[in-house]
Amino acid sequence: MGYTVLRGSFVIRYPALPRQGPQPDGDTVKFQPDTPALVDTLPRRCGRPAQINSRGISVRLEAIDALETHFDNDHQELAGATAARDALLAQLGFTGVTFFPDAPNNVDHTDQDSVRGYVLSNGIDANGRMIGFIYTPVTPPNPTAHRCSWTTRGSTPRSTPPS
Repeated sequence: MGYTVLRGSFVIRYPALPRQGPQPDGDTVKFQPDTPALVDTLPRRCGRPAQINSRGISVRLEAIDALETHFDNDHQELAGATAARDALLAQLGFTGVTFFPDAPNNVDHTDQDSVRGYVLSNGIDANGRMIGFIYTPVTPPNPTAHRCSWTTRGSTPRSTPPS
């Protein structure tokens, strides 16, 4: 099964509606694709359509399962969950991120509401989220590479051919 590269922006806060914005966690982040129509071309694992709107679609990271920061008031070791969320946001390049004290999953302030990047996806999950690998800065992943390694912000994703 092939992968589709989508260019766009990772979004963690809606300036006009910060309390109604995305709620990022350690394995899911909102993405606003430059070409939303590409999302409709992705395979649907369970037949459910992609849950995309004018503000984007949630991306569930491929092969990552982090602790939940919000799960019907039933946290899964909250310190680990918030550490995973904070690490993901930092890897994406978000800085100065704070959350509302009375709504700890909503971003109150950040130095940037969105950052540019790419998603490499091969489908939509049963919850209508795009499943994918994420890349930033704006350097496309090599779709012909067999293995890619995560790099720090400001560098280019590296591809290693099979040995």
